[in-house]
Amino acid sequence: MACNITSLFVLIFYFIFVFFIQASEQHRRYVHVPIKMTWDDAQKYCRANHTDLAVFRNESEYEALEDTCGSFERCWIGLHRDDTNAAVWNWANGEEVSFERWGSGEPNNEHEKCAVMRNKRWIDTQCNSQYENINTKFTFCSFCLTCSLLANANCSR
Repeated sequence: MACNITSLFVLIFYFIFVFFIQASEQHRRYVHVPIKMTWDDAQKYCRANHTDLAVFRNESEYEALEDTCGSFERCWIGLHRDDTNAAVWNWANGEEVSFERWGSGEPNNEHEKCAVMRNKRWIDTQCNSQYENINTKFTFCSFCLTCSLLANANCSR
């Protein structure tokens, strides 16, 4: 009887341990929002409807991004310049930038304080941009970060 209780306890402990390890290693999920808006409006939208603008902590999270903006569209991500030091970039949720995927020659203008993604590369741009130009077909959408209840420890704002 004692052996069965011990075995049951070990089995329950194993499943709980595996469940929580998987939850903490769970990838974040990104949602493409095809609505034209400024960076501030995109952040407000994401925070109201999801978690925040997209934040990438490492290469595996970035590579897990399944839906891209397309080759002619640009999508807001949660990257912006620090208010006190234009050389420093921060994520919208306050996390340190430990992974970068800038396009060639980017960032290239300290007056461009927000970042968009195009072809899975980052470009600095004006935060109040809203392109709707027939010739260039640039569209600003956004990628929102969405987290499950179990992964919220890894997705806090």
